[in-house]
Amino acid sequence: MVVSLSGKVALVTGGSAGLGAAVARRLAGEGCAVAINYASSADRARALADEIAAEHGVRTLVLCGDVASEAVCRDLVERTVAELGRLDLVVSNAGWTRIVNFADLDGVTEHDFDKCYALNVKSHFWLFRAAKPHLASGDEEFGGSFLVTSSVAGLKPAGSSIPYAITKSAAVHLVKVLAKAHGPNIRVNAICPSLLLTEWGKSFGPERIKAVTASLPLKRLPSLDDAADAFISTARNTSITGSIIVVDSGMAVV
Repeated sequence: MVVSLSGKVALVTGGSAGLGAAVARRLAGEGCAVAINYASSADRARALADEIAAEHGVRTLVLCGDVASEAVCRDLVERTVAELGRLDLVVSNAGWTRIVNFADLDGVTEHDFDKCYALNVKSHFWLFRAAKPHLASGDEEFGGSFLVTSSVAGLKPAGSSIPYAITKSAAVHLVKVLAKAHGPNIRVNAICPSLLLTEWGKSFGPERIKAVTASLPLKRLPSLDDAADAFISTARNTSITGSIIVVDSGMAVV
């Protein structure tokens, strides 16, 4: 069944820019109240909240917090429910990486592994555990939806660094485990984009972006809107759980 998101409440982590902001805009366009979490970009988060509230007439909330902390994840959920009245949908989008070539073993630090694991794996678990009681008690038609931003780098040897790739792969398996164990009222899925031309994506530089684009079967990178749309369509479909939705212009098959 495909259901409406109108009147629902969503929490988007890492929501002030890039893919998170694009998803927040799309959720608001569907009539969803949106809590936007950020770690450092306060002005950008507030501007986004004001923009979507004015354009779509939905309630918004801006929440500061580093989701590497379990306590912060609990606080984000509690404040969303306290301010917006409920929680139906979580987009666990925040993550971290640092560009280190796979061949450069000496360039990888313990901090890289620890921070990638904290933000690309553990944060999803902490957030799911905090949100579960609210998602499980949602209305009978919609239930609750928990969406994780992973990456095509979690499906093949690719991405910005070894720690990033293996933690994105761990996130994919976490989604499957949570989906298996926590139905029937909660659906858990991962969205796996390839390179997107966000501010972060552009930091790879024009030569690498050109090479990646040329390698793809579709000969173009997926658009930010296409990636954001995958979150919306997956959240609305009540028969999808434990799925890995790939938006990559074919990168996973090359």
